[in-house]
Amino acid sequence: MSETRYPTGQGDGTPPSDPAESLVAGLASRHGTERLRARERLVEIGHPAVPALIMALKSPGENVRWEAAKALGEICDPRAATALVDALEDTQSAVR
Repeated sequence: MSETRYPTGQGDGTPPSDPAESLVAGLASRHGTERLRARERLVEIGHPAVPALIMALKSPGENVRWEAAKALGEICDPRAATALVDALEDTQSAVR
């Protein structure tokens, strides 16, 4: 079984305080497979990842907003309802 690795928190080998935040950063990757893996892991984390994903819906990056909306839709947490309704007004049709 392989160990899950997250980016380090301070560049000194310490783990990040919130793995979901590190994974949300992965939603900005130029590589689709990396974005997919980050989104799938966020969905696995589930409800604890919701606050970071809601914040990601405000990202300037279209891919980040799209991936966050998709993950939130899969997690089905009621806390995301308002943010997802707001995402229906996104300037990018892919995000809507």
